Amino acid sequence: MIAQNLPATLGDYFEQRLAGLPSQARLAFVLDPPGRLDLGEAVEVAGRRWSVFRYDGNDLAFRKAYGQDGPTAP
Repeated sequence: MIAQNLPATLGDYFEQRLAGLPSQARLAFVLDPPGRLDLGEAVEVAGRRWSVFRYDGNDLAFRKAYGQDGPTAP
């Protein structure tokens, strides 16, 4: 059996996964070390806006950036 709805690109797959999250989801971790997803400051999928926070090994900088939007922002 061949899958019918295979995403054409990695970006399409990523968006499908985000769109499939329950409406209660507020946080999604994405590991993309080579930067293939080419994410900007935010991602808009299925009418929801997801802020993008980059982690480069500096815990303090990450916590500071994440704390500006707070845990209630997606």
